Amino acid sequence: MRRLSVIGGVWLLVLVVISSNAGTNIIHFYIFLFGGLALAIAWVVGYAAAARRSLESPRPARRQVVLVPVFLAAAVVLAAMDGPRNPLFLARFRLSEQALTREAQRLLQSPDSARVRPGTVGLFRVRRGDVIDGQVRFITTSCGVIDSCGVVYSPTTPPKRWQEDVFTPIGGRWWHLLEGF
Repeated sequence: MRRLSVIGGVWLLVLVVISSNAGTNIIHFYIFLFGGLALAIAWVVGYAAAARRSLESPRPARRQVVLVPVFLAAAVVLAAMDGPRNPLFLARFRLSEQALTREAQRLLQSPDSARVRPGTVGLFRVRRGDVIDGQVRFITTSCGVIDSCGVVYSPTTPPKRWQEDVFTPIGGRWWHLLEGF
């Protein structure tokens, strides 16, 4: 049970990092779903084996027995909090806001052909981005199967929609972006 508790803790930490991004994609969903199923099955099998052995030897520590179900419940809560109102995303954004703002302002002062370079800005890995019509888009992850998510800096007006964009204000001149296909 101890090894399973450690594996469950690592799995949950991975989910915390994934959940703190601007959105989650299908691969992240599979990590949640299949990782959770494997963990739950392993816990049931381990618990049943421990219960059988408990007739002959001392029971496993209660903490180790309870940790895996707590990890699974926490993972369900994390999965339900996807999107711009996710407190983990908002915390990550707040910790990165200065770096993102600095980079956005630098890009807005660059020549018209400025492109966002892939790399790390604050605590976000920027996959791609654009500077168009006075706004800077930082795409940090794919969302679902074909959409993209990230943040938009628009210093003077609400951001302009392209295609199926959905914007949610997250504070100041910043917006969460779900860039629809």
